[in-house]
Amino acid sequence: MTTPTPDPNAIPPDEAWLERNWSWALPSGCLTVLLFLGGCMAAMYYGGIQAVKNSSPYKEAVEMALKKPEVIEALGQPIQTGMLDDTGKFKDNDDGSRNVQFNIPVTGPKATGTIYVDALVSKEKVWTFNEVTFRLANSPTVTNLMMEEQLEVEQ
Repeated sequence: MTTPTPDPNAIPPDEAWLERNWSWALPSGCLTVLLFLGGCMAAMYYGGIQAVKNSSPYKEAVEMALKKPEVIEALGQPIQTGMLDDTGKFKDNDDGSRNVQFNIPVTGPKATGTIYVDALVSKEKVWTFNEVTFRLANSPTVTNLMMEEQLEVEQ
């Protein structure tokens, strides 16, 4: 009786799966975690941008710009808003209100510009615009977009 010859391709029973496949399993696992975390961060960033773009003060500031003939003439039509930048400033006050400043990039067929918003948010979430202005890119001229009175917007 002859003893069977061991198969050279057979897996030794004492090696675990991870020991045999660590060279590709470990980098794949790390890459999966990094992609998941990056996706979560992108979703939070995009969600924050959309929350600001859907807010009443944002819409009101854009509407002010669209009503000014100087802005329409400088940019042309249609006018589109761009991606918000990270230059927003927020300062909490002692009375529970907050000073807020943010910029809205706008683009038309003729040129680009920026809407600058400076507002106060009360603790009751009522926005009072201190200043809403428009500046054409590469131009020193600033256009006031507000009416004579301060505007209040409920969020």
